[in-house]
Amino acid sequence: MQGNCSAVNFMKGLLVVNGGLLTPKFTEIAQLWKQAFARGEIASDERDNISLAAEDDAFFSHYDFCLFYDKDVLLCRRIEGAGVRCFNSASAIAVCDDKCATSYALSAAGIPVPKHVFSPKLFFGQLPDAFLRRVGERLGYPVVIKAAFGSFGEQISLARDEEELLSFAPKIGAQSVIFEEFLPHEWDVRVYVVGDCAVSAMKRINPKGDFRSNATLGAALERYEPSEEEKNLAVRASRAVGADFSGVDILGGKVLEVNSNAHFKNLLDLNGYSYADACVRYIKGELNK
Repeated sequence: MQGNCSAVNFMKGLLVVNGGLLTPKFTEIAQLWKQAFARGEIASDERDNISLAAEDDAFFSHYDFCLFYDKDVLLCRRIEGAGVRCFNSASAIAVCDDKCATSYALSAAGIPVPKHVFSPKLFFGQLPDAFLRRVGERLGYPVVIKAAFGSFGEQISLARDEEELLSFAPKIGAQSVIFEEFLPHEWDVRVYVVGDCAVSAMKRINPKGDFRSNATLGAALERYEPSEEEKNLAVRASRAVGADFSGVDILGGKVLEVNSNAHFKNLLDLNGYSYADACVRYIKGELNK
């Protein structure tokens, strides 16, 4: 599953990362991006969002494109406003970063997602017990509780019964969450999409005693060949949120999440597939159009 690459003239790209996440895990990913750019004969500069925040908009016009590997949507919009194509776009990142917005976009596109209820907008206080009881009636137990904003599965909880669900009200507070039906599983699938192609995938096996399949939480990873149905579903999901490339999490024929800034080091270690190279080929093709 490989993308196509066409010859292009010299170009220069801006790689944007998060200045608050300059840990070995994230700096290694940035290095993989820069190596992929070099193999694609693209010059690149790496900058973090903090150092870019005080630059004037004219600074960005020095670049032919931007690989925006962050979630600072306002900065991404500024770069786009300077006439620079961003991969992924600010709108795609904004939808993917908000689990409620993701679920809505997928549902609106007719893509199967877990049965869900969005929390109402609050400015202070907490969700009333009557609302939470209705959520339990709608979805059945257990109920999955996902904060709208969060990564690596750390903001996802499980309420096994009504008492547990009500106990989450003070923890949720006024933040936006999505309540989902629980889909019993021991593993899920992440499919990596580039453009209109599902290019690679892996199985993520739950850590013992955990219902979440995130690698950061200790999930075991295995090579996986997705079915044609899973490939098509992943591509449709990526399109629905407007992503150029993404990691799509699928469970039982339903899409759980779409990740605009999907981590790919585990995929490279698992089967040697370079997602970064595939993305660079896609970028070159798009800029040639």
